[in-house]
Amino acid sequence: MDEKEKFIAELYPAAVKISEETGMSWQLILAQAAHETGWGKKVLPGTNNIFNIKAGTGWEGETKTFNVWERVNGKTIWVDQPFRVYETLDDAMADRVRFLRDNPRYAKAGLFDAGTIGDLAKEAAALQKAGYATDESYAKLLVDVFEGRTMRRALALAAPGMDQENIRDARRGDDVEQLQRSLNRLGYVGAAGHELAVDGNYGRRTRLAVEDFQRNHDLVADGIAGPLTMAAVQRAVETELRSIGQPDAPYLRPEQPNESLSAYRSLAPEPVAAPVMPVMRQEATGRSDDVSYHGAGVHQHEVERRFASVPDHIAVRQIAACSETIAHETCDPRYPQSSNHELYSELKRRIPDASEDRLVQFTAACHESNITAKNLVAARLDEDRGTLTFIGSGPLTRPAQIDLKSAPPRPEEAMEQIQQNDLQQAQLMEQVRAQQAQIGMSHAR
Repeated sequence: MDEKEKFIAELYPAAVKISEETGMSWQLILAQAAHETGWGKKVLPGTNNIFNIKAGTGWEGETKTFNVWERVNGKTIWVDQPFRVYETLDDAMADRVRFLRDNPRYAKAGLFDAGTIGDLAKEAAALQKAGYATDESYAKLLVDVFEGRTMRRALALAAPGMDQENIRDARRGDDVEQLQRSLNRLGYVGAAGHELAVDGNYGRRTRLAVEDFQRNHDLVADGIAGPLTMAAVQRAVETELRSIGQPDAPYLRPEQPNESLSAYRSLAPEPVAAPVMPVMRQEATGRSDDVSYHGAGVHQHEVERRFASVPDHIAVRQIAACSETIAHETCDPRYPQSSNHELYSELKRRIPDASEDRLVQFTAACHESNITAKNLVAARLDEDRGTLTFIGSGPLTRPAQIDLKSAPPRPEEAMEQIQQNDLQQAQLMEQVRAQQAQIGMSHAR
């Protein structure tokens, strides 16, 4: 155990005890002590003052004066300042709590607010806001100290009986559950596409999901859900809520939307084109069952059902027009008759502000990637790159990525993409069946 680890090990029991008694973050106590003293190497001589608390007018104990530097208006100046003197390090940690509580500016900065107290990053931000130190990056420095390798190594040695996963996360079970929900929402799930269990257990799968998230967000991929990682997860969720939408939640809009996504957010819906009369061939009998309907995906049984009671000599041309309408409806995911309507509706629910053109484009892209309404796991928006990626579960699915910087195709073009994909799949299946038939014949011989 080196001197830095020894310093933390000496402070750790008292820091945890104070945290249990007051609700304040023990993580911040250790990070602040390490930062203020250079891991115990720069304690003001003869003071045990590990938080560099100055002796103001209300301090009645012993003091010592030191010439120290301060940051004022971006400049470093050296001044003489009186500092408090303590008998022990434990006394210093206990007085830190009294000092913060006795100064109204810390309560005004929200240090003791519910949701802040006990949270390392939020408490650090409140200290900086209240002017605990003159360094403009004070809060970030404290977070970095606790998330650093030196602190992790020191904690592992200082608390050998502590659950190492809890040391990694340094958070309560309910926080882990929220983290797991957020990771699921963002699509950071297991290799088999199964969501993380929301159980508050910071186990291997959660750690691997955190590492995956960290790699995608330019963070150190160490699997530690520290304040920086948690803040990045929260930002990612908020971005997704603004741009992807959440069921049963108010739609959040950014104050200054990214201009590269303007086509995605504001494009007017494409009007549905009127059906076109089909090419028709009628034989001499003039009966409706002699009419050929040209148009992919026409459901002839549906046509016959609609006109079962209409006389043939009246129904011929009406059937022709109706057949084209049904063909259009069965291909267009906006219509309930379409096999892709459920997927279209799910995408519309998830992305309430997307135009019809975009939604049809999204449907076509998901359909091509074998993503359905039932296996759609998540939609990830990358505002920097201007892309939207849909993620599905299952071995046959592929990510479907949309370039939002480019205007969407017309719905007719997207529907043609769906038809071409179906045709390719049908041809592939036909080839498979032909090969199976040949194999069966060879075996029969």
